[in-house]
Amino acid sequence: MNLYTLMLQSFFANIINDVTDISFANFFGLIAVVLKIVEFQLKKRNTRIILAMGGNICWLFYFFLKGSYASTISSVIAMSSNFVFMQRGKHKWANKPWWLYLFIGLTVVNCIYGYENWIDVFAISAGLFGVIAYYSLNDKIYRYFSFVSLVCWLLNSIFHQYGIALANDAFATISVLVSILRFNVFNKPKNANGE
Repeated sequence: MNLYTLMLQSFFANIINDVTDISFANFFGLIAVVLKIVEFQLKKRNTRIILAMGGNICWLFYFFLKGSYASTISSVIAMSSNFVFMQRGKHKWANKPWWLYLFIGLTVVNCIYGYENWIDVFAISAGLFGVIAYYSLNDKIYRYFSFVSLVCWLLNSIFHQYGIALANDAFATISVLVSILRFNVFNKPKNANGE
């Protein structure tokens, strides 16, 4: 066997071990998977954000128990930003654009202080795109930035070999693509004749 084959076998063995590991961390990961898949199929912004907050709480515990502190901090920032952004349109204080800059700044600080290796760039990028997605009141922008965020999380999960997170990111990426097609492409506004 060559080195490439051994590396692939090791990669898939680690993924399978992580997915089949009945651990407390994977319990949180499985709950987050379900919440993320459902989130993108909903139309109401606040309901989506509530599901995202629940998912971020689950990911916080998952990544903390796995020892990935940059991803843990990204989850805390995402959860906090979700709470504030859920208040947009309801309270004047939440409509201030400085909230976006604050959470982007916190994500950048996380990048500087939580940096362990080059792979952490994916978790940090995912956090940045996620903050922008949830800040937006425009559903199309939300879905497009969420897609980019999920691709970053997908790459993070591949490199860290997080099986449950990889499953989540793969299913969530498919879910957001379906929602883009469903709401952004095929849901064209009808004219006065209903056509």
